[in-house]
Amino acid sequence: MPINDEPTSLAEANDEFRRSLGNSKLPGRVVVSSGVERLSSELKYKVFKGVTRFCEWETDNNHDIGSFDIDQLTFHWKIDYFRCAECRHLDEWFRVLTIALEEEI
Repeated sequence: MPINDEPTSLAEANDEFRRSLGNSKLPGRVVVSSGVERLSSELKYKVFKGVTRFCEWETDNNHDIGSFDIDQLTFHWKIDYFRCAECRHLDEWFRVLTIALEEEI
């Protein structure tokens, strides 16, 4: 990242937010579906690890959506972002990272 720590691209900002599960300087929150919430702690840990380590990008991707398999289950995640007219920088956008089981989407 640049010296001022401001993300230089949407993909870079989304990666920072996703890798930290919302515990970065970027505003936002993480939401899990009811199916993910009902998983065992051990499996939820694997799912969160899968989200933070995801790196199977398609070309020209803003790093805002992905899916992966764990223990014969498919999980999907996506980042929605919201910005106000006054927001001039990517690090001001509010992000919502949603994680769900395939059958819930």
